[in-house]
Amino acid sequence: MVADGEHLQAVLNAGRRIHAAVDVIDGLISARLGVHRNDLRSLKFLELGPTTPGELAAHTGLTSGSVTALIDRLEAAGFVKRHRGCADRRSVELLICATRLGELRALDAEIEGAIRCFFSGVPHEQLAETGKALGVFNAALDHLIAHFGPCPGTPAKA
Repeated sequence: MVADGEHLQAVLNAGRRIHAAVDVIDGLISARLGVHRNDLRSLKFLELGPTTPGELAAHTGLTSGSVTALIDRLEAAGFVKRHRGCADRRSVELLICATRLGELRALDAEIEGAIRCFFSGVPHEQLAETGKALGVFNAALDHLIAHFGPCPGTPAKA
């Protein structure tokens, strides 16, 4: 039983190290793009498709004033465009600009390429087990999110 506890602690420690490394990588990417970290997180959300300022606020947990400032920064840097709705001119949709989207995707491809290169010599069976273990770890994190509940300001899922 002690061995299982040690193995679980090793998994937890690895998860913490992964989180710290991803945080550093986010900082490096943000610096390369010349944006704040929240801006980068917002751009990752906008990569999924057009959204409204309200949806972006719910996703980030930021106030409407903070989201307006964030959108202003992203628009000034050429990352997003505001598009007025046809049916309701008061509604605004945020669209990520194709050129800057290409930059984001190129950085993602660079990171993925480096990871693929690093793992190129790892045996297939070990990669399969690693994938399964990371899937289980992700499920544990999803469970934790459900336990703690959504971020303040995030609408409940229907």
